Amino acid sequence: MKAVKRKSRKRSIILRISLAVFAIYVVVVLVGLQMQLKEANQRNDELGAQIRAENARIEDLQNSLDNHEKYQERSARDNWYMYPGEEIYIIAPGT
Repeated sequence: MKAVKRKSRKRSIILRISLAVFAIYVVVVLVGLQMQLKEANQRNDELGAQIRAENARIEDLQNSLDNHEKYQERSARDNWYMYPGEEIYIIAPGT
């Protein structure tokens, strides 16, 4: 009977060590997955910010297309073009 108890104790110790190793493995895997999830969330936030910036740029371009005449006039004025018969006065500072 003593021999049976020794095998039982050996099995019990092996079982406890196996469970401890498995528990440590599970914890390590869960920590790794948590870190990957955090990185994925950060990447998702960065991509969301880029999408919002691109949508704002697209909206600005759409507005400039919608206001084509105003855009042409503003562009012409920036390049010193004028309507026939129009005079442009430049006010020099300090005069």
